[in-house]
Amino acid sequence: MSLIKHILINNTVADKPYTLQILSRLKHVPIVFFDEPNFQSLKNTYDYEHTLLLTNLKGELLKDCPGTQCYSCCGYKILNIGANCLYKCTYCILQDYFKTKMQIVYADLEEYIPSVLEQLRNNSNSLFRIGTGEFTDSLILDDITHLSTLLIDLFRPFQTVFLELKTKTLCIDNLLSIKASDNAVIAWSLNTPRMIKDIEKGTPSLEKRLAAAKKVVDHGYHVAFHFDPIILYPNCLSEYENVIDMLFATIPADKIKWISMGTLRFTKGLKNNFYQRSPLFIDEFIQCNDNKFRYLRHRRVEAYACILSKIREYAPLVYTYLCMESPAVWTEVFGYKHNDNVIFENDFNAQVFKR
Repeated sequence: MSLIKHILINNTVADKPYTLQILSRLKHVPIVFFDEPNFQSLKNTYDYEHTLLLTNLKGELLKDCPGTQCYSCCGYKILNIGANCLYKCTYCILQDYFKTKMQIVYADLEEYIPSVLEQLRNNSNSLFRIGTGEFTDSLILDDITHLSTLLIDLFRPFQTVFLELKTKTLCIDNLLSIKASDNAVIAWSLNTPRMIKDIEKGTPSLEKRLAAAKKVVDHGYHVAFHFDPIILYPNCLSEYENVIDMLFATIPADKIKWISMGTLRFTKGLKNNFYQRSPLFIDEFIQCNDNKFRYLRHRRVEAYACILSKIREYAPLVYTYLCMESPAVWTEVFGYKHNDNVIFENDFNAQVFKR
């Protein structure tokens, strides 16, 4: 990938097969090897988004979605494959999570995969939705990692699993190079053209994202879509309705496994400079129970209800849910709430695994 200008390699993973595979696809990019104690001094020189950091995973490969306290959580599982993103979406909350801008890939993750597969076999009566897009874009480095095809083939035998690869990219060549899997869901984040142009700078247009989604659908995959973050500005709801018109003009409803909605939210750590990033962020926000800042509740409800109504015009059976929202908002938008997260997870799974 021409966007990668330097590679830093932790000596603990220098000889790992996955490291060597990645390096075979980046033959002309300068490499610096390091030992752990020397990393901080190197970081001062190479800490920018076009540096690829190959290092070891600290912790577990499969973990629960961090969710947020006091808000409904759907029981999603995260595959911790790496961190950070080459895109510079101005709302990105990862800017408050990580202390480096480098693109991090855990080059020893193959060593953790057997334990994940064992966990799935030992819980064969349970249903799992697993994704890689929590701390990075699932496909943004796929031309050099080829991780999508590795994971799809690993999880292909497990009919109690949905693997979700969430992206804004057009990096689908590897997906199209293998047979599609019934339990692989390729998901795109969508926004209005104005938002893509103004605050998701450098990302593919809405039209190109939907065209990529159509290609993977035509190849045999199911897809999902995420309206998150929904950003409120004058006349925004009519623009989001137009996005939904475009979505269903391109993708058949029966190929969509789920759709999520979530409004703009940000942490206290981002608050001090958040308003400076875009005039679109200057608005009334309230600090909620999880200490994140959100639009006032009645405005969130209005936006969700409008977008949900439009989705249901085309796809009344597609499972649509709120991400990181309170039971009170659920009640106002859907007319019901989940009494606890286990009920939410069971409802989600019952809806998407039967289709």
